[in-house]
Amino acid sequence: MTSRGRHVLIFSVVFPPDNVSTAHLVGFLADDLTAAGHRVTVITTTPHSRPERGAAIPAGRIIRIPVPRKGRSSLRNALIWVIYLIGALGAGLLRSGRPDVVLAVTPPPGIGLIGSWVARRWRAPLVYNVKELYPEVAVNLGVLDAQPLVAAIRWTENRAFRKAAVVTAVTPAVAERIQSRAGTTPVEMIPDCVDLDLIAPGADPAPFRAEFGIDAAVVIGYAGNLGAPQNLDLLLDAAARLIDLPLQVIVVGDGTERERLADRVRNEEITNTRVVPNQPVTRMPEIYAACNAMYVPLAPGLGDDVMPSKAYQALAAERPIIVAAPTGSALATLARESGAGLVVEPLTAEALAATIRSITAESLAEMGRRGREFVQTHYSRPAVSAAYRRLVESLRA
Repeated sequence: MTSRGRHVLIFSVVFPPDNVSTAHLVGFLADDLTAAGHRVTVITTTPHSRPERGAAIPAGRIIRIPVPRKGRSSLRNALIWVIYLIGALGAGLLRSGRPDVVLAVTPPPGIGLIGSWVARRWRAPLVYNVKELYPEVAVNLGVLDAQPLVAAIRWTENRAFRKAAVVTAVTPAVAERIQSRAGTTPVEMIPDCVDLDLIAPGADPAPFRAEFGIDAAVVIGYAGNLGAPQNLDLLLDAAARLIDLPLQVIVVGDGTERERLADRVRNEEITNTRVVPNQPVTRMPEIYAACNAMYVPLAPGLGDDVMPSKAYQALAAERPIIVAAPTGSALATLARESGAGLVVEPLTAEALAATIRSITAESLAEMGRRGREFVQTHYSRPAVSAAYRRLVESLRA
């Protein structure tokens, strides 16, 4: 077989119409590999993670494993992962057809090992795309502390690393850490991307501003998951210290902490803050246009284990980022290298409030222009998809 027209089998627990970043990223890749002449099969779940009604479904054959809707219970969400892993193994062995390349995407942990078994069955190479490094992510978030389970997940991931033809990581630091666990398996750094056509400056902010009562001269926004790892109390604590300014804070999204955060805003009369329901991805340009800067937190302890793709999206929309993350993290490095971000030091409400007090709409606009130029150069969808296309076309059984 030539390098063109390969059959790529993708494992991903989320996929459009799920309205979460990994779903969009895998959807981009499925579309772009198909456009390049390859045949794509995706083994995913029934829509369960904030699915967007009417969302476009990417090209390719899609095999969906039935799972319950994602809820506010960690146990329920872990069950979704277990059901998916079992169903994905069966679908990969019995329903997918013979692939030329297998691509497995984290989360969940264990998907790499499932991918390696399916790849072995079909004598195909495995590409393991690590968007979250396990067990480190779960341990550092405080959701996993049972040492036997930590050891089992580490063994599972290490084995998947060693069975893969290539492992890809989204930051250089994660690539280095995986390489120390992967034996002779090559590890490549391929970052996540942003669709510069979908996320672009120039959208009309008026409808979103009018709908949610946004009228301040400076607006700081957050859009994404509202869970404990995001530590959005830090943002609310800072907002409470900025009541005297002509400024608003907008928190957009859904998650386990949404109701509590909204209650806190009401009960503590943080009058400059709005908690807005989750919005369709098609409204993201509106949301960015309604804000002057975007707040991007990284949960304490994560460091380089993850890179929030929302940072790239904000920069693509010409919105600078206010980063609440360790100074040595990949996220903080992005803020500094792009010239389009401010890093909060130390990670306290006082420091965050002081950072916000120091900015003006004019300085943010200039930073925003630098940010879009930076992602155009380093994180565009065509560049990242081309890297995966080259990888797919270079591998042989």
